[in-house]
This record gives sequence, structure tokens and C-alpha cells, in this order.
Amino acid sequence: EMVEGRAADVCISGMSLKTVAKLAEGVPAFRNGGIGVYSENGFVHLDVRGHRARWGKVGREYVSIEEALRHA
Repeated sequence: EMVEGRAADVCISGMSLKTVAKLAEGVPAFRNGGIGVYSENGFVHLDVRGHRARWGKVGREYVSIEEALRHA
């Protein structure tokens, strides 16, 4: 997705990962796409895959987005 320009890893200075993920939910392309929170790496992955997907990553483990936000 990233190579094709349909995804990005986003980090906004001064904004929490929770806020970035919540704002992304308000964008139709992301609401119906992928939102992943990488709490230890400090970014939110956004993509326009065409179907809804949510996840998080804490350490080496993939977890729910809610769990990742608890660690952010």
C-alpha cells in the first residue's frame, strides 16, 4: 500500500496517537480503510485499502487498536 501511495505512517508533533486515530476515523477514506496504532514506535498507520481494518502493535505483538492506545 505504501509503495503505491495508498498508505502513510503519521506522527504529528504535539498530538497524541489517540487524537490522530480519532481524527482519522472522521475521514471517509480512512473510516473505510486501515488504521493501525504502533504505540512504541509513536505513529499511526493510515491506508485506503477499501475495507475497514483496525489493529495495534505493542512490542512484537499485534493487538486490538484499543489495547495499543492504552500503551500509547
